Amino acid sequence: MGNEAWPVEIAGVTAGGYLRSMKLTRTNLWVAAATALCLTAACSQAPDAEKDPAADAAYKREHRAEGYREAQRSNVTRN
Repeated sequence: MGNEAWPVEIAGVTAGGYLRSMKLTRTNLWVAAATALCLTAACSQAPDAEKDPAADAAYKREHRAEGYREAQRSNVTRN
């Protein structure tokens, strides 16, 4: 009555199981790549100050604490 040719089995592996495992493998690889990219972007490493002082200064400026930036912006005068 039905299609006796489906599921196709080759060497003990059905086509449905093979496709499902390929999809899971592809998904796992995509998740691993995305995680690695996010971790690499989030954990930037400071440049070597001896090799490139300008890059080191720029890195330090970008990673200053917010309180320091606020203190630099405010027009506080001391008497």
